[in-house]
Amino acid sequence: SALTTCKGIAYVQMKKYEEARKAFSDALHKTTNKGPIYIYRAKSNIMAGDTVAALDDVEKSLALDKYDADAYAFRGMIRYLKKDFKDAVADYDEALRLVGKRADLYVNRGIARYEMNDLQGAMSDYDAVVALDEDNVVARFNRGLLRMEVGNWNGAEQDFAHVILVEPDNDMAIYNRGIIRSHIGNYKGAIEDFTNIINEYPDFAQGYYARAEAKRRRLDEKGARLDYNTGYVLEHKQKEEKQDKKDEKQQESQPKQDEMSKENAERLLQAAMRNEKETQEKIQRQQQEAPRRRLQKQW
Repeated sequence: SALTTCKGIAYVQMKKYEEARKAFSDALHKTTNKGPIYIYRAKSNIMAGDTVAALDDVEKSLALDKYDADAYAFRGMIRYLKKDFKDAVADYDEALRLVGKRADLYVNRGIARYEMNDLQGAMSDYDAVVALDEDNVVARFNRGLLRMEVGNWNGAEQDFAHVILVEPDNDMAIYNRGIIRSHIGNYKGAIEDFTNIINEYPDFAQGYYARAEAKRRRLDEKGARLDYNTGYVLEHKQKEEKQDKKDEKQQESQPKQDEMSKENAERLLQAAMRNEKETQEKIQRQQQEAPRRRLQKQW
């Protein structure tokens, strides 16, 4: 049984999930200690995309041991994936009742609460994680996004600054801090953050747009216009390349265009100059919507 279970774990590591499921099924016939193996098979079922079979395996494990906190936590994850957020929260509640305070359980319950629009509950979960471990990057990051969403910009900046202190190369934290700094009027700091992102990702159009907005608010109209134009050209070049790839799939004989023509680039530059106001409004909408797109899980 132990050897077969190890074989199943090895198959999971090799991403051979069907073989893993067969190995765990075989192990179940050879042991009386079935609970842990049901969980192993449930995990391989999840990786294979079969949430129904995964949930059934966890239910079998809990029927054998109703005090297994990890099984409740795993069922909470499955229910989250099935968008059954209320029951996912209930599972994380039970896991926390059994084991007491544990960071990953708070983080994932916070995610499920957020999906239920329980922002206060999600915030309290991330507060609990930070109280346990002030350097927990996932909790700090998610709390920063929540604080942005409720308008606590100074608190959000503190959270992202701490994430960057722990992980200096966390690009999403740097970018979000730039958004916050621009919002609260620290345009110099915002420009520094957006410049760091642009240096790392020179084709990231939104980075140029965001830096352009910060420069505009600092009354650097020349610098703002240059960034707007660069972002506009990049964005439309990427759209054209995406369309080219789509066309190539439909017409394999169509030659691939790796670069824009000089005439096309000039046309885009002229269009960018005519659409600065529209671009500014687009940036503001994207910055307002940003918090709902990037919450991180801890599984």
